[in-house]
Amino acid sequence: MIRRNRFLGWITILVLVFALPSQPVSAQDGKALVRTDPAVLEVGKGQIETLQILLVNAQNVYGIDLQARFDPAMVEVVDADAKQDGVQMFPGDFLKPDFVVRNTADNKAGTLHYAVTQLNPTPPANGEGVILSIQFLGMATGVKIALTFVSVQIADRRGVKPPVTAQDADLVAVPLKPPTPTPAPTSTLILATPTSFTPTVTQSRPLPTARPTESVDQKYPSSAAEENSVFSDRILTYLTMGGFFGLILLFGLSFWLLASKRRKERAK
Repeated sequence: MIRRNRFLGWITILVLVFALPSQPVSAQDGKALVRTDPAVLEVGKGQIETLQILLVNAQNVYGIDLQARFDPAMVEVVDADAKQDGVQMFPGDFLKPDFVVRNTADNKAGTLHYAVTQLNPTPPANGEGVILSIQFLGMATGVKIALTFVSVQIADRRGVKPPVTAQDADLVAVPLKPPTPTPAPTSTLILATPTSFTPTVTQSRPLPTARPTESVDQKYPSSAAEENSVFSDRILTYLTMGGFFGLILLFGLSFWLLASKRRKERAK
């Protein structure tokens, strides 16, 4: 019975070892990893695309030396510094290029070599970051090639070289890619939409009832009406005064006639 159980145990172990799929190389196994972003780069003929090389799961890394190759008939490296001789690439900031040992690309041979080291007091690099950036110019269409890492080495401050793995990238030469349309700027002007507004009454007293408004002619007479009214008032004033003085004159005339009649009677 014991032998049978041991035999079943060995069978189970063999099944687990050979039946389970092998895990891809990654930084989860504790090793540093060099990979590209993106993993597949499409380069249109006559167009320029950028490929970044990253170091993942770095632990106290102080220097790096990597070499890669590509097909120069399909793509070529665009020079990052026209002031210097040769073709250079763009150094990253994960490993600070305090001392650049090699930064060259050979578009005839289809090779590139990048080697830098940090200097004191720059601290060692840990984690993940961009080592360098490469701009590729498309030279053909309909071809798929690879950016193959020939050699990758990393070192700590003491010069110890921990293990590191590398993942190659695919470079796909495609036809001319259409330009990415630029979205038209949207206006930030907000147009106010007229809305009905209902005023709220805050007073507690009842609102007065509406009275019929006077017409403009009644409330504010025209200048011609004002002049006629003034002229009429003046005539009435003159008539009143004339009647008063006429009455006095008539009374005086009557008194004078009566006095003359009495004098004549006395004279007889």
